[in-house]
Amino acid sequence: MPKITSETSNAELREIAEADVNRIKKTIQKDPNGLEYTFNEEGQCFTAIDKDGKEWIMGIDSAVKGYWHYCPEMTGHNSKGYELKCRTPHFVFIYQDGEKLTCRKCKKENTIELVLPE
Repeated sequence: MPKITSETSNAELREIAEADVNRIKKTIQKDPNGLEYTFNEEGQCFTAIDKDGKEWIMGIDSAVKGYWHYCPEMTGHNSKGYELKCRTPHFVFIYQDGEKLTCRKCKKENTIELVLPE
């Protein structure tokens, strides 16, 4: 595994993450419950459907840190006047902070903003 430090550039992080994704996407992942996940090209993460028909998602094990970004786009209001947001999860890597992302569910573009502890 490549050595990653705080000085590693975003271009190097992207290269490492792409190599990890290309290597791992050909595999089938299992969770502790025995559910088998296959790689979803559109979502760039692993997905599985359980026996009840519920979809589950899993991130990618990489040397580069990955996070979940939830789509912040407002999709409407409920009967009590509260805002409804899309909140579709997207697996992103740390170097993608500040990049544009199109949500796979609502198809709206938003900016990835990772809030990380210091």
